Amino acid sequence: MKKLTFSLIVLLSSISGCVKPSSLLFPDPVTIEGEIEKGNFTKASEMIGLYLASDTLSPQYRYYWQFRRDLMKRIQRDFNRSEEEVTEYLKEFYPNLKTRAT
Repeated sequence: MKKLTFSLIVLLSSISGCVKPSSLLFPDPVTIEGEIEKGNFTKASEMIGLYLASDTLSPQYRYYWQFRRDLMKRIQRDFNRSEEEVTEYLKEFYPNLKTRAT
């Protein structure tokens, strides 16, 4: 039993040395910006929430990331139609409207 406990402790210590817990909890700004650029607003917003949980952020950075998250929410709210929906709506006013597919 002592041998098993010791083996588990050694195994867990070696595993924990390979992973940085802070990198799992707080994503870096470059990764967040990358997700925003790809249009993955939901994932980026979650990452920003984790990033804002840090007590070490300056007020300027905190404001910046809160603004970025609010901006993404606003963009999602304002631009929530698909290309097909927009095209159908515009065809009422522009009957000869061509789409990319045609």
